[in-house]
Amino acid sequence: MSSRRATRAGITTTRLCPTYPPPTRRPLRSPPSFSNYALTTGGKNHTIAAPGVCIYSTWLGSGYNTISGTSMATPHMTGAVALCLDDGGVAGPCAGLTPAQIVQKMRSDAYGHSLAVYGYGFTGDPFRPVSTRYYGYLDWAGTTPPPTLTHVAKFPATTTVTSGTLRGGSAASLTANDDVYYSVNSTTTATRTTAWYGTFTGVSKQLTNLKVTYRGKNSLTCTQTLALWDWTASGGAGGWVQFDSRSVGTSEVGVAVIPLGSVSKYVGGATADQLRFRVRCTRSSSSFYASGDLLRLDYDKP
Repeated sequence: MSSRRATRAGITTTRLCPTYPPPTRRPLRSPPSFSNYALTTGGKNHTIAAPGVCIYSTWLGSGYNTISGTSMATPHMTGAVALCLDDGGVAGPCAGLTPAQIVQKMRSDAYGHSLAVYGYGFTGDPFRPVSTRYYGYLDWAGTTPPPTLTHVAKFPATTTVTSGTLRGGSAASLTANDDVYYSVNSTTTATRTTAWYGTFTGVSKQLTNLKVTYRGKNSLTCTQTLALWDWTASGGAGGWVQFDSRSVGTSEVGVAVIPLGSVSKYVGGATADQLRFRVRCTRSSSSFYASGDLLRLDYDKP
């Protein structure tokens, strides 16, 4: 597993390896302690996972050995890229690509196979994240047909006011850009604030191409922020992740929020199929009210 911003990798491990050949295949279920990982968006853009635990391979002195480490994962990726460039004298799908394009090709193939084949991958990959560490999708050197994706559009099933009071409307008011508003009165002391969130239900955990569109306005100009609830933040306690901040006044403004990277962390809850989107607005003085016209969720799923 690789990353530009990564933990220091070791070569040995205390994990017990089965004798070779093992009676049954036991795929890696979670990243070992020596695994590298990404923490930044830039790092995630070139991170991919490869097998590095209990690898049976040729060894010095014309022998064989079973060993674990990033030095085992690296040859897996090197071989996979070599096959992508040329296989038995036949040009592969990576032939003619730039190094950066090859990186994205390998990552795309790994993602595609993880999406298409149930159970492929490991606990800790972007479909099954366990922390803020990004290990990437498990490398796939075979041929995977692109998955058939279904587009889904949803509107919030419920709305919840967290600052201020409900002025009028309901979740049903947010299903069309029709000047029928869901409105919230601000608080009346200190920093005037309106805050509410819509909850979408029945959302697939394997969603991709996530986009949330919000249109709204305010009776007075205030600073509007839009955020998604990350169910994995703070050790699983959850927390809001802000994506947009701008001044919005009496003219209706539309904003599309398109998160990058793994988006499965935004789906969770008691039924593991909820997505929450928050609209918050603040001003230093003078009470106001916020009016939402449209809140729509779009995504693709296999």
